[in-house]
Amino acid sequence: MHFDLAHALVSVILVFGIIMLGQKTEVFGHVEKGKINWKLFGTIFVVILILNLVWPGT
Repeated sequence: MHFDLAHALVSVILVFGIIMLGQKTEVFGHVEKGKINWKLFGTIFVVILILNLVWPGT
């Protein structure tokens, strides 16, 4: 099994960056604990999709 550590590291940095930026700017709004923030989910999904299209993991 081949595991691309650089790809995984970039993915983690992007996800945490989106979460931190969203919390700092409150662009995704306030969500109660235990609730799903669909705007945040959609943003992470699109960013990771674009990353995988530009830089496939395998």
